Amino acid sequence: MENNQEIYPEFDDIIGYEDIKAKLYETLSAIKEPGRFKSMGISSPRGLLLYGNPGVGKTVLAEAFIKASGRKTYAAVQRGDKRELMEHLSNLFQEAKTNVPSIVFLDDIDKYAGGQEDAEVYGVLQSLIDSVKDEEVFVIATVNSFCHLPNSLVREGRFDQLIEISEPSKEDAALLIKEFLENKPHENINYDDVEAIASFSSCVEIKTSINQAAIKAAYAGRTAITMEDFVNVFMLPNAKHYSEIWMPMKDMKEEVAIHEAGHALAYEACVPGSVAFVSIVTEEDMSGFTRLRKTIARRPYSILGALGGKAAVEMKSGKLASGCGSDLSTTYGDIFGGMTESASCGFGLFAANASETRSWVPTDEQKAVIGEEFERYLRIDKTLVVNNMAFLDELSALLLKKDYVLASELAAIKEKHPLNTECIKGI
Repeated sequence: MENNQEIYPEFDDIIGYEDIKAKLYETLSAIKEPGRFKSMGISSPRGLLLYGNPGVGKTVLAEAFIKASGRKTYAAVQRGDKRELMEHLSNLFQEAKTNVPSIVFLDDIDKYAGGQEDAEVYGVLQSLIDSVKDEEVFVIATVNSFCHLPNSLVREGRFDQLIEISEPSKEDAALLIKEFLENKPHENINYDDVEAIASFSSCVEIKTSINQAAIKAAYAGRTAITMEDFVNVFMLPNAKHYSEIWMPMKDMKEEVAIHEAGHALAYEACVPGSVAFVSIVTEEDMSGFTRLRKTIARRPYSILGALGGKAAVEMKSGKLASGCGSDLSTTYGDIFGGMTESASCGFGLFAANASETRSWVPTDEQKAVIGEEFERYLRIDKTLVVNNMAFLDELSALLLKKDYVLASELAAIKEKHPLNTECIKGI
């Protein structure tokens, strides 16, 4: 890895993504030293497609790859008129073919047809890629979504390598945050808390939010960015406004605090360290939210987390919890998905064709079992609440006091009141 980094310094300014860089280094070596690979019977790669959500760094990585290749590059420019675009692409490939070795760069190819499944545009593009298959023309492209691309376009032989670019990992996000903060004055910043509330954010989103936090601090007349600025930018841009709305609705605020504390309790009991941020205010309304920093992969844990808020309110108040619609929908989907895709409730309820479950209406038998599963998971959550009431009370009290709780504050409560998870063992 160290030798490759010396050979390709163009990637030095790209923070993280070491596994992605390693794959790109291999492809670069193959197109820069084709003779060495041909001696082993390896044909030179013809194309590379980077895919992932907007803002994750696809274009930056592609541009570093192009620069490191040293080849003359022909970059496509999106055109509004379809005929004009196809003519532009044809001229581009012809120029690349005339000036080998070269690279054709197709950025955001899913937008070439206006986000539609346009067989004519993609058919022309396929033909153009095929027209240079025997030439020293390498095609590199980026795409946000595969949904409109025909399989024939992205098959092997046109794009030999498909690489997914995801949101930064926890470690990469921490590196990005430190890099973006390096030349900005800040004080009392807990980097772990910043990384937690920025979980699942793209590189661009992290950079933009940090810059907005700096603007917010400067506008307020402060000389340094604080954690409050990060919270207000990343999570609660209208927190003060909604805190004022809460004032005449004390009982509702208390219920929301208990509800969100219940979610956090359930998620942390199932997947320790999974909660990034808990709040009782949002931009849209007076409901709260619990943000995760880890994906909950297991359905039973997702179900327990979703029902944790309802269980907490009902155990504290003795009445049915309101405002649980989205939680119940999530639970329904997880239970039904497990039943029809994984036979989690017996083979008699399993769907032979899992792809059809999106449009299936549950049978009466399935509805009955879904209801039973709802009750079973809710009972487990209620036991979890009873066994961890001190944790729940302290967390909800802190939410009432300051409207939100950071990951470090949650960890401190857990250290003071270690969670009793006996009731979820074997789930």
